Amino acid sequence: MSDEDITDYSFLKLMLQKHWKAGILLVIGIVGVVVGAILTLYFVIVKSDIGGYGNWTIGDFSFGTVIIFLLWLALWELLFVGIPAAVYFGLTVGLWWYRLPQEEKELLKQKRGKEEGIRQKSNAAGGVFGFIVFIVFLILISIDGNLFTRFNSIAYTYWIIKLLWAVFWILIVVGIPGLIVGIVYLRKKLKTA
Repeated sequence: MSDEDITDYSFLKLMLQKHWKAGILLVIGIVGVVVGAILTLYFVIVKSDIGGYGNWTIGDFSFGTVIIFLLWLALWELLFVGIPAAVYFGLTVGLWWYRLPQEEKELLKQKRGKEEGIRQKSNAAGGVFGFIVFIVFLILISIDGNLFTRFNSIAYTYWIIKLLWAVFWILIVVGIPGLIVGIVYLRKKLKTA
């Protein structure tokens, strides 16, 4: 089968059928990275003395403490999430590539070469997701009765944890049905091949 006979969709379908185990390992890795990043963020905001172990209010921060806090957070995220994720994905992709037959390697290289000229970047959905997170965040703090509460009268961890809860609820409400629909769609499409 030549690469002219393979459309983008059928190429992806073929790769998913042949290498579904590697795809599952990559999805597990992505879920692990997201969960690890959120848990590390929570650990740092609650256990760091830069934020008074989560008791400082927003009025207690200065530009200097914010910069130090963000650097401290980036260091812990890199240590607990970034390095292990790089090792995991490097090993997973490396072992998958090592076991891949030579003809499929060539086909992947050709496909990637064609797509590099076509690839366009779009960040339109990022703004929509951020807006929806903000609306859910406002709903959550208004349920608690803190919509008109001053920032510096509540610990900063409250605001961050409410933001994380907003993201969590969006992922639950949209993610679970989307995952079910995606699995059903993929099963139907892969069976019709």
